[in-house]
Amino acid sequence: NQAIKLKPDFADTYYNRGLSYKKLNNNQKAISDFRQAAKLYQEQNKMQDYQDAINRLKELGVSN
Repeated sequence: NQAIKLKPDFADTYYNRGLSYKKLNNNQKAISDFRQAAKLYQEQNKMQDYQDAINRLKELGVSN
């Protein structure tokens, strides 16, 4: 959470926090973070990372 406050456009932070929430079975927060990570990755033209975030969303039952 502190890292996001310091640099809110750092997609990896959202992605990694999403992984943590997923492990804690807090799927709603995981989905929110993976969506934000995907958005930022796409804006930063990091398409492989974007696709990975999308795949995590699919694992949680979310369609694009």
